[in-house]
Formats: sequence, C-alpha cells, structure tokens
Amino acid sequence: MRLVVHSANRGYGAALQAGIGAATMPWLLLTDVDCAFKLIRRELIGALPLTCNGAMISTELLVRATAAGARIEEIGVHHHPRVAGVQSGAAARVVLRAVHAPPPAAPPSEPRGIRGHARRALAPRR
Repeated sequence: MRLVVHSANRGYGAALQAGIGAATMPWLLLTDVDCAFKLIRRELIGALPLTCNGAMISTELLVRATAAGARIEEIGVHHHPRVAGVQSGAAARVVLRAVHAPPPAAPPSEPRGIRGHARRALAPRR
C-alpha cells in the first residue's frame, strides 16, 4: 500500500484518479467513506478515460467500465453504524456540487488500451 497525497483537496474523483495512476498491482481495491468497495483489474481501469474530479467519479467508472464490456457484480454487505464523524453525502451542498460538476468528456468510440491483450483481460459478459 502506498499513500498518494495532494497538496490541496481536489475532490474524491481526483484522489481516486491519482491512486489509480500510482497503482502497480494487478487488482485495485477502491473504497469511499461510505464503505462502498470496488475490486477492479488495473488493466481495465487504467484504460478508462476517467475525467470526473468529484463524487460522480463512481458513476463515470460504472458507465465507462460497462461500455468497455466489463462484467459488473454486486455483492451485498452489512453496514455498521458510524462510531465517529458525520455523514455528509446527503448534505445539500454536497449534492449540488456533484450535480453542477461539469459532465465527463464523451468517451472515445473505443476506450484507449482496450484493444489486443487488454481486451482479453476483461471478464466476458454473462
């Protein structure tokens, strides 16, 4: 595990993109403050043109991975109540910031890096 630091808060999406760029292992385990986990092949996520710097990065990641032909699985988990901190994801200012964030750039017709050996690394759709 390696810590990647920005000198100023650039947003959750920017932090995620920096971590993805610094990753060296074949699989990435991404999480957020609400304990959502995503296990993703580095070959796949490195080939996706992610552009969102804010909270919409999770939506962009899902849409672009699906468009690239990745198989998406959802597994339920049990959440425990917070023992510290305050939930802010539903706060009006957080929601408005996410809604007013510039939309991601349109993906190219075929995400970069998906051709050839990288395409074989994707799990087939069911």
